[in-house]
Amino acid sequence: MAVFEKPFTETENPFVAGPSCDLGRGEAGEPRDQPHSTFLGRRPSPRLLVQSAPSHAGSLPTDNGEGVTTSRWSDRRRRQAAALLCTLVFASMLLQSSAARTPQRIEDLFRAGTAAFRAGRFADASAALQRVVAAEPQNGPAHAALVRALLRQGRVAAAAASAERGIALVAASGPLLAASGDVSVRQGALSRAGQLYSYAAAADVSCARAHLGLANLDLLERRNRSAKEHLERAHALDPDDPEILLGWASTLASTRERIAAAERYLAIGTNEDPDRLAAVRALRTTWMVLGEKPTNVVGAPDRRYAIGLREVITPEGPAHAYWLPVDINGRRLRLKLDTGAPGIVLKPGSARQARVQRLADGWPVGGIGGAGTRRGFTGFAEQVKIGELDVRNVVVRVLEPGDAALPDCDGLVGADVFDHFLVRLGFRDRLLELAPLEAGQTSIARDFWHVQRKARPGFTPVHVLGHLLLADASIDGRPGFLVAIDSGAFATVLSMSAAGKTSALGRPSVLVAGVFGQARDTLYTTRRLSLAFAGLSQSARFLTLDFDDQNSRAGTEIAGLVGLETLEAANTTIDYTNGLVQIVKR
Repeated sequence: MAVFEKPFTETENPFVAGPSCDLGRGEAGEPRDQPHSTFLGRRPSPRLLVQSAPSHAGSLPTDNGEGVTTSRWSDRRRRQAAALLCTLVFASMLLQSSAARTPQRIEDLFRAGTAAFRAGRFADASAALQRVVAAEPQNGPAHAALVRALLRQGRVAAAAASAERGIALVAASGPLLAASGDVSVRQGALSRAGQLYSYAAAADVSCARAHLGLANLDLLERRNRSAKEHLERAHALDPDDPEILLGWASTLASTRERIAAAERYLAIGTNEDPDRLAAVRALRTTWMVLGEKPTNVVGAPDRRYAIGLREVITPEGPAHAYWLPVDINGRRLRLKLDTGAPGIVLKPGSARQARVQRLADGWPVGGIGGAGTRRGFTGFAEQVKIGELDVRNVVVRVLEPGDAALPDCDGLVGADVFDHFLVRLGFRDRLLELAPLEAGQTSIARDFWHVQRKARPGFTPVHVLGHLLLADASIDGRPGFLVAIDSGAFATVLSMSAAGKTSALGRPSVLVAGVFGQARDTLYTTRRLSLAFAGLSQSARFLTLDFDDQNSRAGTEIAGLVGLETLEAANTTIDYTNGLVQIVKR
């Protein structure tokens, strides 16, 4: 089963109501006897009017000889005109003062929003930044910061809508285009993300996050050499961005340099995802303990291996899973073969029996099930033997004591453990075969940053997200989905959000248990759907699960898992170095 590793108070309105003066006409065009108060916006009392009026005792209307009658009404109009003049002068001064203060106030709001973002108060950040973009619709950096704040809250739809509105207003903003690329990655629209990152880099040569986005996509496509160049460029432009710093740190050659970079990341990345921070702390400690010792050293990487698979049998019958006999420090363990697992994951009792050395606490591990992310620790095994394959100095992950996961085995072995080789999975033949790469090609395990994908006839490119293999897929002829190739899943399942776009969902008659317990929500599609991926097509009423938590950890939208039920009916070959798969029906 796939294992997935990841009050802002509104200030006062700067525009205050200015003085008002109502010089409207009464009925039949007659002037009003009681003009509104100039500053209070209400009628003054008659007594105040009497006291404030000049004395015209004994004055009566008279004719000035030109047919015009003069009286106290003329005086009243003169007073009204004077009041209006004062009002206009005051309003002009007030508007000038407000205009002078507005840019500074907007800048202060932007600073407050970015400070809230850095502090991890993403809701506060988005509240402030929404006010900034409302006042300055052409402010590209503010739009970009707002999109990122919404994305960090998990509000993917709101982030997408905000990005779309921003681009309509400020099409040539590098930061905004890069933030829009981040949204597309989270939605699983990787091709669109690549276009947006490229546009961002072209629009703004100093946009560091455009290069970070391009680097992450290059890593997905096994263009590692190009990814390294983008990471170095991004770090040169913005060395204080925590995400950029972490990506750049992975390119460093020496353990000492990586430790220093990790410590700086932990110091400045206070707003980063807690699981990522925990993973970096564990990784830093692991590096400090192991130093420059080489890890995962394969004894004979240039020969072929054939290793027998065994079906997992429980008291209730076959468990629809396969395990490998694995000797860790001389102790025989039963580990499920799982293309959705990262390396070797052990239960705590099994790790203790195999004398695995504890290295660093706090490593986050998440998977399908209702418990969410768990904390484990990294461990060190001097020797791991799988059949005749001998691997030395292996870093493993261990679940914490008391964890009830994986009841029918000692742990998991991910197929990425064999990334030195071409990996062929023949479940019906009960056989795992390993073959070296062609002469002249260096495996990704030997030189990660040298790899640049090379095509292989008959193979389909996939996106490699850490240990996960993501294939482009279509559901009922609708393209744009990603599915993970996961031999740890007993059946092929779809996410509720993906399946719900083409079919109604109904209650199932089965319960689904994942790595960490029973899945909370399970539904079946109410009609048969067709799923096409990697040259294969399958039609069924699919089981669906809620993938929201897992996709949040993965950082992209995974629409389904291609499980063992499908993989058993085919021979699957994986080229981890070039990010390629071949799935051939038997």
